[in-house]
Amino acid sequence: MAFLPQKQLGLSFVALALISVIAASVQSLQQTPPIPLLPGPSPLLAQAGSSPVVHKKSDAQNGVLFKAHDHNMVSCPESGSFPVLGSSLLTNNTARFWIYEYTGNEAQAFDGRFYISVAEFLAQNADVQRVYNTLLQTNGIITEFIRGMNYYIMSATDLQFTCGSGLAMIIECGDGILQQGEQCDDGNVRKNDGCSATCTVEEGFACTGEPSVCRRVRCGDGIIVGSETCDDGNLQPEDGCSETCATENGWKCTSEPSVCELLIPTLGEEASCSGGCDDGNFCTRDSCSEDQCIHEFDDTIAGCASAQANLYVTQSSVPIRHRQLLSGTVGESVLRFSLRAENEDIDVTNIAITSAGNRAESVEHLELYRVGETIAFAFATTDACNNISAEEKSSGPVRRFCATLDNRELILPSGETVEVVVRPRMYPHAQGAISGEMLRFSLPGAAFVLQDSSTVSAIQARDDQSGQFLAMNNGNASADGEVFIGTDAPGPNATIVSEAHQVVLAKISSITNYHTDIDGAAVPTGLAAIGVFRFTAQVSGSESSPNPIVDTIIFNVNAMNVAMRADSFLLSISRLLENTSCSTLYPDGSPYTDDVIAGNFLVECTDLLSSPLETLITNGSSTDFILQADVVNPNISPSGSSASLQVSLQNFTEFASTDTAASQSHLRWSDGNTTFLWLESFGTDTVRSTLYQN
Repeated sequence: MAFLPQKQLGLSFVALALISVIAASVQSLQQTPPIPLLPGPSPLLAQAGSSPVVHKKSDAQNGVLFKAHDHNMVSCPESGSFPVLGSSLLTNNTARFWIYEYTGNEAQAFDGRFYISVAEFLAQNADVQRVYNTLLQTNGIITEFIRGMNYYIMSATDLQFTCGSGLAMIIECGDGILQQGEQCDDGNVRKNDGCSATCTVEEGFACTGEPSVCRRVRCGDGIIVGSETCDDGNLQPEDGCSETCATENGWKCTSEPSVCELLIPTLGEEASCSGGCDDGNFCTRDSCSEDQCIHEFDDTIAGCASAQANLYVTQSSVPIRHRQLLSGTVGESVLRFSLRAENEDIDVTNIAITSAGNRAESVEHLELYRVGETIAFAFATTDACNNISAEEKSSGPVRRFCATLDNRELILPSGETVEVVVRPRMYPHAQGAISGEMLRFSLPGAAFVLQDSSTVSAIQARDDQSGQFLAMNNGNASADGEVFIGTDAPGPNATIVSEAHQVVLAKISSITNYHTDIDGAAVPTGLAAIGVFRFTAQVSGSESSPNPIVDTIIFNVNAMNVAMRADSFLLSISRLLENTSCSTLYPDGSPYTDDVIAGNFLVECTDLLSSPLETLITNGSSTDFILQADVVNPNISPSGSSASLQVSLQNFTEFASTDTAASQSHLRWSDGNTTFLWLESFGTDTVRSTLYQN
């Protein structure tokens, strides 16, 4: 890993290095650790000469403050691990910070894991983002704080750190910004002005806005504040607005100071307009014509839509393929559904996703994204299901993950369809990820039972204009302000279920042709490498994760008019230092018996774990698998017809495979715990090596 001076960090860094660092000191971690730098023009680039703040373990246990732009070094006592982010940062996309995990090798290279916040990533241009991605893929991503390890934290804002709960935002009372835990914030810490020194609303006041504006609640001053429903400027009762500033029965009060009018009932048709025409209905326009009161319903008044809002939730038409979900990472989408609002804009307030037929013990939480967006709009956790009854929340073979959307995170415009994808955050191997665990997720059509014995549907929503909550689907053929699940028209609900997915502790992320010979090259003669395939393993989610190991490969060979010795096929790894023999098979899988082979056939390389080959693929790196054969005649056509030779890998993405065979899987591999016969498709189900032609 290169060491470059800070002045060299610019837009040209993409071609220079993955990460450039300045070592302020190469002393041991017990004194002054070397200080890493992110590449690129980030304002979080540390100053090489400044002194680090090394926090004591005992202080970190109780909570320490990381000041903005300070070098912060911290470690926690005892053993175990805990999440990187506390709840206040988990959904915060504005805090810019990054973290480095020391390995003890920093005098030579900064080879530890990094964590880069969403805000820091999004603040950079595309070139810098690409380098950040490369850095994270090369060094790995910090998925948890490990006690006993040393960490470096640089932030653009003050942050709180506590062993056991991770990084969190600091609630600063008096800054004029309302944060979680504050009832008000008027920009100061004075008391007796409505907002206290601890940012709570003082008795007798009502506070609104940001910064908060606080008014003393005084009934009779003509200003409607707090719990007052009216204030007519006096404390006289029986005039529509009572002495406690509550609207009296039979009256309607509007404006400020309040003007109150008596609501006069009528029996049948009103004979005249002498008593006024206000019928007390907020949604009617009242007028008088020819001494007759006219009441016209007006659906343009907010909350008075003539047609009720309905929500239709259906399975997306875009298929989600089977996933191999790597422990310690955020997996790709495992469930995708569509939401369509009818008649009115709709505010989705709750989403409850259920594991289908499994406990999903490997899943920490679910992240919800709009299609095309990279920032999750909500996180679904089991803890958020606190109002669901214990039996419904986690019973038998299922778990529920709930997301509460309090701040209009998912607004559905009327008449439009919004697509939502669900991605799982997987536990690291050391924290409970289960190799081979099968996962499916669903939006059940059946209702949930709450702790108060009432029932709700998997998705709850309200009319964004009126605030009226939509009802559960009653199953009939009419749409009367309801949430419909699994159907795009009024009728009974149906459960939306994902494809099956599987947990892996290591993952082969790609297979590519890596032969140096180009297509169209002449058919080789003698012992030659006729196919080279590069297997790449994904960066692991934690340091304790095992590496993938390949045990069986079946190659497809198309040798048109090319003759090879049937017993000459060898499999080698990378530099051809060692090899193992492979068998030739007819396309139906039966053994080949002749000495020379041509045409279409299979080459089976089995029991590689007991061979001399090292077929382990280190996480984050690649291994080349090379098929060799002795070509005895590059063109056996008696008429001089063209000859061609090509090796390919096929049949390795079929989820339902039960064995390796000609008609089943052509690949067997292990994540160190479980044997797998398939790979998640990475855009192709066939990988072809060089096409040789004569």
